[in-house]
Amino acid sequence: MFKAVLEKGKSLKSPPLNLRYLRAETVDQTRLGFIVRKKTGNAVMRNSIRRVLREVFRKRFHEVTAPTWVVFDVMPPASSLTRRALRQKGEDLVTRLLALPQEIQVAAAP
Repeated sequence: MFKAVLEKGKSLKSPPLNLRYLRAETVDQTRLGFIVRKKTGNAVMRNSIRRVLREVFRKRFHEVTAPTWVVFDVMPPASSLTRRALRQKGEDLVTRLLALPQEIQVAAAP
């Protein structure tokens, strides 16, 4: 999942978060993943960031109509944000994702 999203997907940015997504004919269901580097903080901090972002996506999950693979790519400066600020940045990115046309990308013929 991660490799496909990073290679073929598109991204939305709101530093220190990037939201990478892929809507393609090979995607059969909506999935959520995280890339949180060790430089972001200790395990407690990284898991806390994952929990906040997972909850943000869970609240809006029902609005995703086309199967989409979503990966939150978290940069190290995210550890200095409060949970409220992190939640707000995550909500902004998810809102921008949902505002995009939810059409499936068809693979180009070779």
